[in-house]
Amino acid sequence: MAAFEELAGHINTLLQSEGRSTVSVPKVALGFIQVANESTCRPIRTLTEKHVNAKEISFERILHMRYEKTDCVLMCTGKKGDKLENFKSSFMESYQREFGFTIPDRTIIIDDIRVRGIARRYLLKNKQVLEKADSNPTVKTVVKCWFEEGELDTSVYDSLDLHLGDQIEGPSIIIDKNWLVFNKDADVISISGPFLIKPRIRDPD
Repeated sequence: MAAFEELAGHINTLLQSEGRSTVSVPKVALGFIQVANESTCRPIRTLTEKHVNAKEISFERILHMRYEKTDCVLMCTGKKGDKLENFKSSFMESYQREFGFTIPDRTIIIDDIRVRGIARRYLLKNKQVLEKADSNPTVKTVVKCWFEEGELDTSVYDSLDLHLGDQIEGPSIIIDKNWLVFNKDADVISISGPFLIKPRIRDPD
């Protein structure tokens, strides 16, 4: 705290020499947090833009097929493999489903071939099942937090105490053993799953 007070003194001396308003110690600390947040976001953004793991990439072959002397093209995949017979079976099933009949003695034409690349991100399977809320969420404690608007009372919640459908108004903090959610705005957070928290803008009074 003493270091921040000293730093705030130097900053205020400079601001006063320029005829500008001084800043408080909490506001100086908030500036450090804002810079830290920006510095943290940059490498995270870089990681998210990286190529996915090769094991998470799959390729799907797609044939655009039709009967000879017809112009109805169906997009078909080889559901059981990439052999031509699999694509033919897929085409016959799709044609039967679409039109109610097939033309067994008619030649099947392949108009074009496509390859679709699919990259997947697999999430961890979660064993925790949230019960539905039947009362207001429990507030662990209320602390003072400094915001751009000034010092505000901030409710602190434990993620283990939350239930499906809980509505948490900001400013608030949700603490878990693996993560932390800091809602600095006067919005409502809706708990819709163990790892899914949806912010909702509070309706104007």
